Amino acid sequence: MVFVATCYAVWVAVSSLFILSAYQLDVHKLLSKLIPKFSPSVTKYNVASLLAFLSEKSLETASVKGIVSIFAEKLGASSSRFYDIIFFVDMLGLGSLLSLIVVNVIGAYRLDSVKAKLMSSSEASTKDGFSLTKHVSRLLVNDASGSILRYPYISYLPNWLLAKNNTERLVYKSHLLLNVFAPSDKSANHPVIIWVCGRNKAESVIIPQLASLGFVVVVPNYAQPPRYSVSESILFVKLCIEWISECIHSFNGDPSQIFAVGEDTGAAVVKECLSKELPADTIHGMFALAPRDNEGLQWSIKQSIPTFTLIPGIPENSSEDAQQTDPTLHKTMSLHGAVPYYYKFTSPRTLATGDMIAGWFKHLNSSKKLN
Repeated sequence: MVFVATCYAVWVAVSSLFILSAYQLDVHKLLSKLIPKFSPSVTKYNVASLLAFLSEKSLETASVKGIVSIFAEKLGASSSRFYDIIFFVDMLGLGSLLSLIVVNVIGAYRLDSVKAKLMSSSEASTKDGFSLTKHVSRLLVNDASGSILRYPYISYLPNWLLAKNNTERLVYKSHLLLNVFAPSDKSANHPVIIWVCGRNKAESVIIPQLASLGFVVVVPNYAQPPRYSVSESILFVKLCIEWISECIHSFNGDPSQIFAVGEDTGAAVVKECLSKELPADTIHGMFALAPRDNEGLQWSIKQSIPTFTLIPGIPENSSEDAQQTDPTLHKTMSLHGAVPYYYKFTSPRTLATGDMIAGWFKHLNSSKKLN
């Protein structure tokens, strides 16, 4: 019985610390640094992903926590003289998880409201009235999934690289690959999004969602610091955009409507590519999703094209930049309660983020047609 009570106490302590990380950024940063030191096989990105799962899948986590509590009591943990204290802390954690669910739904509703303000159509205004019910239902059902086409591992190796010596060509060939996600509707050409991942290199659940919303999404594999230089990162993204301009019509994409999503450290790479490498009007708009600085590249919300920046949690250093930008071109929103990499897991907040990205690019398309 003592062993069961001890295991239960450890479970409550560890789970409570992880739950606290969703509320306190300092605890989040501490766990991201501490856990990899005790287990070298675990990276800080693994820890961040785990914390994001807890934040976005709070309903599932609360269910597991409740089941463990019931089993602990059945196995005799209640015989411990400290059981009442441990159980009280456990219930505090369970209540905190339920609060995270509420925060998630509220965050999704806020995103929906901002999207409705961007979209001037009556359809957007009508749907907004039912958005709260929609987001609550998304706790259990992913209503954003649709029929899409996926084309994996396509090489975007240009001819001038093909002409190089065998060794260098093979190295580049293994990296210059991309995935294409396209709507199943082949009757018309669709707007194109290049999704530049961050250093965690994980494909977000938002990517197929955007394809189901009528976008052709291109996700390149590209050289990233610190293994590769910053210049190589920028070059790879530039090559991918050039491939899109030349070849995306084969996947029912419209090369005259190319937009960019820079996720995590990928936002800084896109920014640098836009400012130095690409001709004007190649990319017509950008969405920076949880941006942060890359190796040798600093992110800034000041862009040469219309940009929407969505920051999980509370922005640290963006207020000064925001004051110096054109509010008609650059919009910034902080998503309170969200944590880095939250968009890797299906939740009301994640799906609403996908709707927001699609809404921003559709808004830019509508504005372009009006002008």
